[in-house]
Amino acid sequence: MKCLKKFIVCMLAVVFIGMTTHQNLSHAGEIEDLKRKLEYLELKEVLESDLELLQAQIKNKTLQIKKLDSDYKDVISATPNSQRSNMLSVVRPS
Repeated sequence: MKCLKKFIVCMLAVVFIGMTTHQNLSHAGEIEDLKRKLEYLELKEVLESDLELLQAQIKNKTLQIKKLDSDYKDVISATPNSQRSNMLSVVRPS
């Protein structure tokens, strides 16, 4: 009878240790997934910040171009369209 009790206790211990180990392994996978998600969110935040900065710069440059156009409106309107397109190709190389 004592031998049977020891056997049962040993089997329960093995089952308990096996279940605990399995749970720890599944938690390791969850932790790895959470680390990857955090890395993704951090990188996304940096890229979104860069994008906002670039969009602000584009808006600023667009406003500068509009101001330049209004400041030189007399010159632009006096220039024929064909000459203006030629001047733009010289100013803005492709």
